[in-house]
Parts: sequence; C-alpha cells; structure tokens
Amino acid sequence: MEDSAIPDCFREKVKERLFEEVCDYFASELKDNPRVQVIFNSELLAKISAESEGIKLTLGQIVASLQEISKTKYKLDKPIFTIEEYSRLSYIQPLLQYETFIGRSEELRNLHRFLESNKKIMVLSGDGGVGKTKLSLEFAKQVTEKGEWDTYYINPDIINVGELPPEEKILLILDDASDTSKRDSLIASVSDYFPNGEKELKLILINRPIYDEAIKSFITQRNIPSIFLTVEKGDIIGFLKEYCDWVDATSAKKIEENCLNSFDFAIFFAEYYREKGEIGKAYDVVKWKAERYIKDIATMVSLSIEETRETIQLMSLLTPIYWDDIEHIRKLPILKNKDSFEKVLRMASNSDMGILFSEGDNKYVIKPDPLADFMRLELVNSDKFEKIWRSLIPYMPLRISQNVAVIPRYNITDGQKACEILSQMWDELNSKCGKNPEFFFAIIFFTGDLPRTGIFDWNKINLKQWIRCYNDISERYPEEQVIDNLAKSLVNLSSYYGDIAPNSEKMGKSIDELRKLYEKNPEKEVKDKLAVSLVNATNHYGKALNFVKMGKFIEELRELNKTPPENEIKKSLAMGLVNATLYFGGVPDFEKMEKYIDELRGLNKIPPENEVKEELAEGFVNATNHYGKALNFVNMEKYLDELRELHKKYSEKEVNELFSKGLFNAILYYAVGVPNSKMMEKYIDELRGLYEKFQEKEVREHLAQCFVNVLIHYEIMVPNSKMMEEYLDELRGLYEKYGEIEVGEEFAKGLVNAMPHYGKKVDTNKMEKIIDELMELHKKYPEKEVREQLSKGLFNMILYSILYSKEVNTDKIEKYIDELSELYKKYPEKEVREQLSMGIFNAIKHAIKQPYKNFILLYKLRYDLPDIENRKVEITFIEETRDEIKSKYDIDNKSITEFVQNLHLVLNNEIELVILIDRVAENLPNKIQKSLYEALNELGM
Repeated sequence: MEDSAIPDCFREKVKERLFEEVCDYFASELKDNPRVQVIFNSELLAKISAESEGIKLTLGQIVASLQEISKTKYKLDKPIFTIEEYSRLSYIQPLLQYETFIGRSEELRNLHRFLESNKKIMVLSGDGGVGKTKLSLEFAKQVTEKGEWDTYYINPDIINVGELPPEEKILLILDDASDTSKRDSLIASVSDYFPNGEKELKLILINRPIYDEAIKSFITQRNIPSIFLTVEKGDIIGFLKEYCDWVDATSAKKIEENCLNSFDFAIFFAEYYREKGEIGKAYDVVKWKAERYIKDIATMVSLSIEETRETIQLMSLLTPIYWDDIEHIRKLPILKNKDSFEKVLRMASNSDMGILFSEGDNKYVIKPDPLADFMRLELVNSDKFEKIWRSLIPYMPLRISQNVAVIPRYNITDGQKACEILSQMWDELNSKCGKNPEFFFAIIFFTGDLPRTGIFDWNKINLKQWIRCYNDISERYPEEQVIDNLAKSLVNLSSYYGDIAPNSEKMGKSIDELRKLYEKNPEKEVKDKLAVSLVNATNHYGKALNFVKMGKFIEELRELNKTPPENEIKKSLAMGLVNATLYFGGVPDFEKMEKYIDELRGLNKIPPENEVKEELAEGFVNATNHYGKALNFVNMEKYLDELRELHKKYSEKEVNELFSKGLFNAILYYAVGVPNSKMMEKYIDELRGLYEKFQEKEVREHLAQCFVNVLIHYEIMVPNSKMMEEYLDELRGLYEKYGEIEVGEEFAKGLVNAMPHYGKKVDTNKMEKIIDELMELHKKYPEKEVREQLSKGLFNMILYSILYSKEVNTDKIEKYIDELSELYKKYPEKEVREQLSMGIFNAIKHAIKQPYKNFILLYKLRYDLPDIENRKVEITFIEETRDEIKSKYDIDNKSITEFVQNLHLVLNNEIELVILIDRVAENLPNKIQKSLYEALNELGM
C-alpha cells in the first residue's frame, strides 16, 4: 500500500475490499460470538459513552450499521444465490422499496404452469422497466412458500450451475441472458444435468426481446422443451395508486398512456407531475429525471454539469463498466476531463449514487434501464458519438453493440439510427481486428442475437478476417477464451446459411473452418459445436432433398460419436437421424425412413441406454405422420404401438408429449384422410385418458387440436350435428377451464369450423353467439392467430346471410362489413385483408347495396381476389365512381374538388389516381371532365 509505484485506482480497490471484509467479519463476530459481545459491551461501548457526550450506542445498533454497510457492497463469489442473498445485491435493492406486488396474475399463472409442464426452460422476455425482475422475485417467493421447488438465482458474473444443492426439484433463474456464450452453456448444462430424470431441474431466463430469436434458435438446435412468455404492460394505474398518492385518477390514466409500459417511466412521470403539475412527454420527463441525477452526481464528485453529463453518457454506452476501462477512456481525445470517469467510479464504490450500482469488486451498472437507455440515446445523437465508438470498439465491441441495439425508440428515426450504427459497427468488425476476446463475443451477438434480417449485411462477413483475429488474439490471451467463441460464431453462420438464407457454399465454408478448429483443438466444446453445425447441414440438405449430401453429414456425425462417445454428440447424431426420417418420409421413401429409424433404435440401446429416447420417439412420430398421410394405416398403427410401448416404459413428460403427437396424427388421418369414426373415437378416448392421467399442458393442446379436426369430420366428412355440437362443447369446456392462449386459438378454429353447419340451417342465434365468443377471445388474446379466425367468422356471417337467409338483412351485412373494416384498420394484415375483400365482393356481387366507401375499399384490396373478380371490381368501381361524381357535381366545382382530394387520401398513390380519373372521365359530360382535371391540377398532378 505504501509503494509509490502502485496505481491509485489499485490502492483504492485494496482499501475498499479490505473495508468490506472487515465490516462483514466484524458484524458476524458481534452477532454470533458471545465472548466478543461481552468484551464489546463492557469495554468499547463503555469507553465511547464515557468519552462522548450525548452518544449512547447499543450492540444491536452497531450490528445493524455494519450490516447496512455490508449490504451496499454485498456480493457472493458463488454460482447461485438464495432469494434472500439475491435481494441483498445493490442494484436489486431499489426494487424492494415497493413491497406490495400488484397485478400480473396471468403471468404468474403461466409461470406456475411452466413448473407443471414438461418444458425445461422458460424465457421471460420484455422491455427494460416493464417489471420482469420484480415479477420473477414475486414468483420465486410464491414457489418457495409452497415448498415444492427450491429456487435459486444464478450469479450473473459467473453463470455456471456448478454443484447443485441436493433437493429433488430445483428452479434456477438468470436475470440477465445477454451474455451469449455463458447463456448457451448454461442452457446446455441445465438440459443435460439430470439425464436419467432422477431429479427435476428447470431454468428461467430473463432478457430483452432482442435476444429471443437467438435463444429460440439455440434451444431448437438442441431439441430442448421450452416456452416463451412476453411480459407486457402491467397494472400501471394500480401501482401509481399504491405508491404515488399525489397522482389523481385522470392523471394516472394519462401516465399509463404515455409511460411506454415501463414502471420506471411511470415513477418518473409521477415525480415530474408532483413538481411541475403536468403530464409531460416521455422524452421530456426522462430528460428532466436524468438532469437531476447529473446535477446530484456533479455535486458529489466535484465536477461540472457538462463533465458529469459526458461521463454518465459514456458509462451508459459501456455498461457494465469495469475499472480496466479507465485505461482506454483516458485515451479519448474529446473528453473534457480525463479523470472524470475514475472519479465517478470511486464515488460509486463508496456511496449510493441512485443511478450507478456496484455489481461486484470490478463491475458497475447504470440502473434503472430506461434511464441508462436515455443517456445512451443522447450520446448517440451527439456529434462526437462516431469518434467515441470507433475509438473504443476494438476494446469493448460487445458492450457498445448491445447497448446501441437497445436504445429507446421515442420516434421512428431513433430505431433507424440504431440500425444504421449497428450496420457500420458490423462493417468495422469485419475489416479490423479486435484487441481482446470480446471481439468474438460481439461477432456472436451480431450473428446470433440480433434479428437475422434488416439490420446488417450478411454479405459483409469476412471469414478470413475472423481467422486472422483469432490467431492474433489467441497469441495474447489463453486460447480457451477465444476458440469457443469463434466456434460459436461459425455455428451461427451454418445455421443462417443452412436455414434462414439457404446457401450451401457459404454454409459449407463455415463448417470447414469448424473442422479445422476441431483438428487443431479437439476439445469437447469445439466438438459439440461442430456436431451442431453438422445437424444444421442435415436439415439444410434434407429440406433441399439432396439426400447424398445429407447422408455424408450424418456419416460425419457417426464418426464424431465414436471418438469418444459423449452424450451431446450422441444426441446430435440422433437429431441428424430424426431429420433423415422426416425428409425421407416426406418424399416418400419409406425404406430409407425405416432404415434411419432402425439406427435410432440401435443408438438408444448403446450404453448408457435411453439417452436418445426422445429422439427415437420423434422418429416414431414422423413415421405415424408419413404413413398416415399415405393412408397406410397398418404401418401407422405399428409405429403408434412402438410409441405406446416407449411411453409405458418411460412415462416422462417429453415422451408423453410425443406419444400425444402420435395419437394426434392417427386422429387426424382417421378424421379427414379416410374417414373412420370408430378408429377416430378410439384414439380420442386414448388421448383423453393420457391427458386425465398426466394433466400436462402440451397434451391438453394436442387434445384441443384433435377436437378441431373432429369438428371437420362431423361437419363435412361424416355429417352428424349431435356429435359436432358435443365436441364443440367439450372444446369450449377445455378452454373455459384453463383459459390458455394455445387452447383459445384451437377453440377459435373450432368455432369457425362449426359456422357452416349453423349458417346452412339459418340458425342466426348460434351464428351470432359464435361471433360474440370470437370477439371475446380476441379481446382477451389479441393475437394474429385468433384475429385470423375472427375475420373468417365475420366473413362467414356476411356470406351465409347472403346465401341462405330467406330475407337478406342488409343492415346486419353492413354491420359485419364495418366490423371487418375496423379490424383491418387496426390490424392491416394479409389474412384480415383477404376476408374483408371477399366479404365486400360477395355483398356487391349479390346486389346488396353498399356505400361508396366500401367500393373504394374493395378497389384498394382487389389484388387479394382472383384475376377474373379483380377485373370485375375495376369495372364496377369505375361505374360507381362516375355515379358518385354525378351526384356530387355542382357549378362552383367545390364538391368535386373535395371528392378528388378524399379519393387521393384513400388511394395514397398519385399515378393510380390520375389513371383512375382518366378512365372515369370517359362518357362523362365535358363540364364534369373539365372539373375533374382542374381538381387534379389543384393537387399538383
């Protein structure tokens, strides 16, 4: 400590760590050691009381004070925390001041259902500030109180399961899934931790939506049962009522509308309202809050406001921040104060700054997320930003890229700017070498975490540059820190070029580089990733029906599995074989499909046995599907029997789900292939029994899907009104009992499938009841799949009202067209658009009088109709437009000008409008033609 050569920052860290250790030790001894308590009470406290007037201290007060000091610095160097330990972390503490948990009943139900399901992993996704962490803490608390599962949070600095406690059921939660490499290793280790099912282990990953696609891709590659839950807007009004009593109901409603679904923003809005008496715009409110923090920090560290703002903005770009960053920050030529960064970090080490929190001995984060995001956006919009990121990206490419990717979208230009910057950063990474292993973490982020289209140019990939960087960085850092991440980057390429943007040559090059890496370093991690890329190739070539190439990659997987055999490689080989059963069965080439199923059987028997029983079951499911599709019911039944036997032997959740899939296939082909009500009913009963025994969500979903197919069977294939209504009631009951979106989607399909039956019987009451149920479903679950069924239902109401009603009720037809139009305005999706265009077309075709607005709408949507109907629509629209113009024409030209202006607004295409007016003007009086062209002239056309 006395050595003058020791850097100040190092000396400060030693002092800080020594202080923490002494505080922890002193508090522990005072609390638990009776001898120390006696000495402390009789000597030290007596001396303090004697020498200090008016000061009276107790042992309890001293312990409480030391624990408070310890709490602000609390960190555990172990892989998992109890809930109590996690709650003591400094950046979690601010969440705990809001003790009452409000709302989120549906999300909590879904989380509890996850524990009951066969899924091993749940991904809890949502924007910063939406309440993900608070939700996880409440869920963990409820689970702990029930006592069935032991819940632990994973240390975000270590992200390693390590040795798990001895409990039978363990739930792990990772509250930051942004570290791609550690996250993927964690997912893999959790999925394989108890291979024989002797215990249950589940994992919840909490992350922002930007990582959803990458996590889903990795989980799919590994064939891991998983579920995704999006955390959206919570009960903002209830929260404000509980904690911000100065906000009235009207103002709370306005805050809810403007706070971008963020509880952090809601708090900022409430504070802003208390000070200024108005509800500001989101950007202005967070700017006001940020300036208050900057002013406070400037006072604490004796910096100017401008120096502090510059420092905090820079930290927001680099978060999480490390002491080692100071070396690179000091080199930035545009910083006003070279010491400001270090000053702020030192202050954060010793004081609660309310914005910068310690995450350990050498790591700091800016919280809450929306505040960090705003600070970053301000820096991104400044003139100096490009110089900053280009100077720092060789050293911190991952953090800079990740933080730019999540800057807030206050308007559309913010999002566009983020994409432009990320594209430039991608070009930089492919043209210049990084200085440390973080370079490959950044490559993984771009190729795996970011959405795979529209942000950067995959054609800019420079594989040679990556290999040069790998050779350069591995000379200066331990190779194990580099090679695994290069391998992961290459796997991402094989996945992208194998599936997303199929390119055999580029996929092949990435796999070649992986082979070279494995030859150079035959480590398990590289071997696993090579195997995953080979599985990607079997899928790619199978989909392209290039079975020669697919066979070569399966053979390579076989060779990998020999040297030496490992569980992960065995599973990869099994997945390659499953792909072969899928694509050979689809051709169909049943002989080859059978061959690969035989190999799966043999692989499952190799000791340790039954490691690939799920893959074997999946092969059987593929066979039931392909033989069923070919109407080869003997072989379909044969594989269903094998599935049944496998299920009897291993009645685990994954095998249950696959058996229910096999039963679903049998029900499907007996329902609508070659209709056989007796066999269909037999397997429905078996599926019901499976569900009643295990009560698993996935089996319930398959049961609901089967009911939909049975409705088609009894409506179209073997008409039976009584049976159809019974199955619709059973499907309705399943939905009402569980209220899940997956069952809700099937219920919506079932309702629409039943409509022709009631429509032909002109049972208006039943039809209207179905529409009401569809409306309620969409209100509860405004998902695309439910919306598609609602639009089909509304179209059915229009069609059957026209075709089967004795007296056409034009008012009702108009009502349902209007409802479809409103649905389309709110959700301009292809499926809704098609139903709307067909609905209006059928009304016009059957001479149901329509307002002119519907003719305009149909003209816009005409390309969704077949060509012959499209031409009819054009002719009809021109005739209706002529009639409309004649009815509106007056001598001063005012009405006709307004008409053309409105038409322009609706069509939103100047060329189309001019062509249309030319065609409409034919056969109109000269005066009207002149007025039309004058109106176009006024509009500058």
